[in-house]
Amino acid sequence: MNDSRKVLIALGGVLAILACICIVGAGILLAGTMIINSRVESPAVSNAPTVEAIQVMPGSADEPVEPADAPPTALPVAPPVLPPAEDAPATSDAPPLELDLEQLDMSVFDESWDLIASEYDGPLPTPTELLSATVNCSVQYTLGDEAYSQLQPQLETVLAGSSLPENSTVDDLDLQPFYQAWQVVQQSYAGDLPAMEDLRATTIACSIVETIDDQFTGYTPPAAAARMREDLSGTFEGIGAFVRLNDDGILEIARPMDGQPADQAGLLAGDLIVGVDGENVIGQSQDEVISKVRGPRGTVVVLTIQREGVTEPFDVTITRARIEIPIVEQEMLEGNIAYIHLTSFSRNAEEQMVVALTQLLAQNPVGLIFDLRDNPGGFLDQSIAVADLFLSDGIVAQERNKAGLNELFSAESGEMAEAIPLVVLVNAGSASASEIVAGALQENERAIIIGETSFGKGSVQLPHELSDGGELRVTIARWYTPDNNTIDQQGIQPDIEIPTPEDLNGPDDTQLQRAIEYIQTGQ
Repeated sequence: MNDSRKVLIALGGVLAILACICIVGAGILLAGTMIINSRVESPAVSNAPTVEAIQVMPGSADEPVEPADAPPTALPVAPPVLPPAEDAPATSDAPPLELDLEQLDMSVFDESWDLIASEYDGPLPTPTELLSATVNCSVQYTLGDEAYSQLQPQLETVLAGSSLPENSTVDDLDLQPFYQAWQVVQQSYAGDLPAMEDLRATTIACSIVETIDDQFTGYTPPAAAARMREDLSGTFEGIGAFVRLNDDGILEIARPMDGQPADQAGLLAGDLIVGVDGENVIGQSQDEVISKVRGPRGTVVVLTIQREGVTEPFDVTITRARIEIPIVEQEMLEGNIAYIHLTSFSRNAEEQMVVALTQLLAQNPVGLIFDLRDNPGGFLDQSIAVADLFLSDGIVAQERNKAGLNELFSAESGEMAEAIPLVVLVNAGSASASEIVAGALQENERAIIIGETSFGKGSVQLPHELSDGGELRVTIARWYTPDNNTIDQQGIQPDIEIPTPEDLNGPDDTQLQRAIEYIQTGQ
């Protein structure tokens, strides 16, 4: 499969981010520039820590966590949309701020919708529906509900005056009514108006959210997109720490990566980053702070740290380095049972799996437990390659689009782990690429699946780097298991169902205990 056919099954579901503050040119959710024109699958929500150079750790299913230096496990599944602004009064004695509409370039909007119209595997809005949604959501998302409700009658008047010929398509959309609507806003609204780049990004994102019934098709603004492209590359340059946004909105060190710059500099889990290079970053967004922490290897960053038990914040000087994100954990369990935990299908997943399997199989284990719990996904080609490590032949997955085109992905013989007794662990955080692998091993009768029903992400996204540096992901196809079962909204059903414990890999990990029992008894 060549690069143009590589699917980034990135994290299937809602919002998982394996971002690393490795902080550099490596980022958060997507792979590097090679991801351009690659096929991708969107991510699922995961509570697993993210790696950033710094790496981000997810805080909840509603809030993606990003590693400061390592790759995130996912970008949000839904396209990043700016939240509605705080409502401001629609009238005021202060003069309105000017928005230079003549300088507002919406060509990236046209570029995005041209791609959606040509590739999206689903129903498209009519031009009238798209225009109405674009005008209305651009105002509502940037000015807030109260201002929008006051301006809505005027917006509807503008829309009523526009007309589109019968049988027109999305490609025929004319944005002139959009500009007219914002002229009305500028004349009638006395509150603060959005910056042009914010208006443009919000308009593109919300127009998709409001008209495309698919949480995986969406637009990501340039800064976040740059970080995303770095995330699945598997290596980053930064400080080497897992980070998350705490309840107070401050970036917190979830844990430093062993032996990496953050660890060597003495950073501890729970440390709060309150300043970067002398700048107070409290109140800044996660993206803003991470972008300041990241940087090329060999360069220095000074973090101001607030630590529990220490009265005053203090500075820590760290020299950034190139960091490879560890996505594979391995060990030999009691009873001579091999164990591998794969946390994401990033660009080097197969490579790291081969290294781990080589070391484990050299110890002649009686069986292998392959842990895919909370693995949100990644590149399709990596999922096929990883499944092939355990399969001598057979179909791994099949992909179909609305045009009826069907592509089969098959395993080839000659890999190292084709005969060892195998148990695969999954849970509700196992998505996309994880489900491809679990489904292939289950339906080829190669492994027993233990755990909970997986996330249920069965669509394929094609990522495009747009002319503004942003990224558009378009759902272009659906994939199915070897036996032609859909995964979308269904997930992989385990052969042996065991609820997910609170502490994975802890003493009370009942799923892992059941997997060990199965390896030992065969039942």
